[in-house]
Amino acid sequence: MKRRLVVAAATAAAAVAAVFVSVSAPRSAPLRDDPPPAALTGEASPAPAEPIRRPKPEILPAPPPPPVVIAVAGDVLTGERIGPRIEAGEYGSVLDEETATLFREADIAVVNLETSVSERGSPADKTYTFRSPPENLAFLRDYLGIDAVSLANNHTLDYGRDAFRDTLEHTRRYGMAPFGAGGSLAEAAAPYIAEAGRLKIAFFASNQILPAASWAAGADTAGQLVTKDPGNLGALADGILSARETCDYIIVYMHWGIERDTLPNDVQKRTARALIDLGADIVIGAHPHVIQSFEYYNGKPIAYSLGNFIFNSRNPETAALFITLDGGEVSLRVVPCKMNGTLTYAAGEEDARALLEKWSGLSRGCEFTPGGELIETPAAE
Repeated sequence: MKRRLVVAAATAAAAVAAVFVSVSAPRSAPLRDDPPPAALTGEASPAPAEPIRRPKPEILPAPPPPPVVIAVAGDVLTGERIGPRIEAGEYGSVLDEETATLFREADIAVVNLETSVSERGSPADKTYTFRSPPENLAFLRDYLGIDAVSLANNHTLDYGRDAFRDTLEHTRRYGMAPFGAGGSLAEAAAPYIAEAGRLKIAFFASNQILPAASWAAGADTAGQLVTKDPGNLGALADGILSARETCDYIIVYMHWGIERDTLPNDVQKRTARALIDLGADIVIGAHPHVIQSFEYYNGKPIAYSLGNFIFNSRNPETAALFITLDGGEVSLRVVPCKMNGTLTYAAGEEDARALLEKWSGLSRGCEFTPGGELIETPAAE
């Protein structure tokens, strides 16, 4: 109890002393330890401190987008002699793993599917009719990584219109977009549009080899987009002009030409050039079952025929085409391939060199490097 009283008294005495000091000291007097104002000493006021200048962060330009690679092949058949191999899961006996890997690694992969895909229908009155079971499409989707298939050719209606509608349905169900054909003319003329990197690419397909006029799509009739007259490209021309407004590149896949001719005919050449004049960036063809010549027209590449790729073929020579889109530049490279029985495979070094030299000899104004790059050269007089 005493200790608390002493502490309380000391505290009270300290408070009284503080009040006394506060009242007695004049407000203007500086505290004993403060320096006198500069005005009283005649010294200049110190300059204000310089602000700390931190360097602005360097703004680097956005890195360019990576190149986009598109894998394309010619005629593909998933039935006939090849069908049992696919059904047995023997994919490596249809296409070698090396080439299949190149397709799977591409950003976009496209082929011409040369068969009806259905279990219905009766064969058309023609020499060759092809039909494949729907489940064989898994080979294209899983082993090659195919994203879209052209159905504008002379075999997709081999088993009638019901089987053709099945073909449209099955390709979509297996994750591959059909183009060049559809349930109506508007659908057949519509492009497959792929987006890769920052690019938007439109793929069109059309057929000039028509077994019957009824195969052509109509306003309300299922069928293919048909473009036979180079001077009147019709719905294909309208589609290209429209796609030009929204897409970065346009690729047209044509079914045309004369079987086993290694050079394009006049209709092919006039059609390809008319397509490029409209705005196509690349024109690719199939149907002749052989590799045809290559060409540049107004700086745009044309591959007139990629031949058979996976097919019942007596001609052992074929190729896979790889298109690279990089910074506004378009480059083409082919991988020469051979066929033996049901197997398509990358050609060996010696065979590849011979094939590239052969295809260079067919072509005018371009040639292949030893690595398969297609380069433009001055046209011979």
